[in-house]
Amino acid sequence: MKKLKFIILSFLFLFLLCLIFFFIKGNKFDFEKIVNTHSLNKNLVYNLSIDGFICPYDKKNSLFYYSNNSIPNSFTFVSDYDVSYRIYDSDDNLYKIIVYDDSYYDLISLYIDTVPIVNIYDMDIIKPYSNLNSLSQFNLSDFDETDYFNYIGVQITNFNRDSSVKSFSSLGSMSVRGASSTFFDKKSYKLDLKKQFGFNDVSKDRVWVLDALYTDASKIRNKLSSDIWNLFNDNQSINNDLHSEFVELFIDNEYMGLYVLKEKVDRSVYSCLDDGLLLKATSHLLDDKINKFLSNPHIVDDEILNFEIKKNNKEILDNFIDNMFVYYSSNSNYGLASRIYNIDNFINYKLFVALISGEDNVSSNQYYSICGVDDKILITPWDMDLTWGLYWNLNTFLHSSFEYDKDFNKEWLDQNIINRMDTKTIEKFKDRYWELRRNVITMDTINSYLDSYKELLVNSGAASRDSELWYEYDVENEIEAIREWASRRIQFLDEYFS
Repeated sequence: MKKLKFIILSFLFLFLLCLIFFFIKGNKFDFEKIVNTHSLNKNLVYNLSIDGFICPYDKKNSLFYYSNNSIPNSFTFVSDYDVSYRIYDSDDNLYKIIVYDDSYYDLISLYIDTVPIVNIYDMDIIKPYSNLNSLSQFNLSDFDETDYFNYIGVQITNFNRDSSVKSFSSLGSMSVRGASSTFFDKKSYKLDLKKQFGFNDVSKDRVWVLDALYTDASKIRNKLSSDIWNLFNDNQSINNDLHSEFVELFIDNEYMGLYVLKEKVDRSVYSCLDDGLLLKATSHLLDDKINKFLSNPHIVDDEILNFEIKKNNKEILDNFIDNMFVYYSSNSNYGLASRIYNIDNFINYKLFVALISGEDNVSSNQYYSICGVDDKILITPWDMDLTWGLYWNLNTFLHSSFEYDKDFNKEWLDQNIINRMDTKTIEKFKDRYWELRRNVITMDTINSYLDSYKELLVNSGAASRDSELWYEYDVENEIEAIREWASRRIQFLDEYFS
């Protein structure tokens, strides 16, 4: 009896194995069969979209890109045919997909990028597919045909802090930004969108800047400076943080490289700037300019004031000029600095420039904003690529390398940071330094940022792709050099403030 049961059970087991085998064989995708029985058609697929995001196509490397932390569940292919698809091979973040119908097939490569993507389409590319659900967010029916060539389509994927992925789409316009950017092959851009966009905790707005990071081989100096500046503002009730995000940019299916997407200062410093004053320092305020200014304080032009007026309120501007006249014509005292400047912001800014060795930010590359006639000046830093040991070199299109001797020179701090400060202001200045020294001006803080940038830019391959496209550089070596420089800089500042 037991023997019979064993035979029956064995037979059932073999029968089940046969069923499983034939089921798997019948459902197994036969890649070779498709390739051998179908005709290759490189025009089978026009486009690929995932979760409403049009995946940019890198023509040079024949790659579609999508920004995520994992492979998506499904794809949408734009084709004249009713197509199916299968992933037939994968290597790290690179997936190979075969797309096919009854007669044709095409082979597609998809790279899952861990860096957010900004994808910009010309209207000539968008309009033919305006009936697609994936493009309905562009609201093409709302735009004026007479302005056809003034519009671009912009899509942005960005990661929330909970690692979920969002896709944003809008019509807009784009222009080259920055005087120096026009001389470089890799341009910086300004995006003016019809819809508001915001990432993570950044308030939404329509105008954004794409910083090309061209002259800084580390690619992280502006980002590091902005992130550290935001820490300076913690618990200060000062609303002029600088938010930014690393992205990879595509324009009309052409890979443009690594960028930083950042908010514009004109809407991040004060909510009431429409009625206030916003000035951008565009050149260094050297002694000859100060002397000209003091000889006639009511002449307002870039040659004398070194400020470009972004938003103007005449009453506030006149008051600002009077205050500057008093400030630069006297030996500053605490009461005067406190009356003219938001003193907490003033001290933060000076300490910040001292930390990053921002020679180019002492009296240039900064914004002055004033909300009302009775309000004080708020300073916001900008363009901080000449920092963390890097200085301008007229003999090359890039900045020079580190200059250690220059950075650890006490005279530079005396002349550029604590000049015009009275004893009381200097004491407040020193107290603030040691307060920040507890948890902001530390190598633990700086290393945390550097490690995160290194992991993102190196592991994603974004730095190597950008380097291959524009010029050779090594982010890992650059970051390690900045790490060493920052450690020496903090030791120097400790000695200086002791």
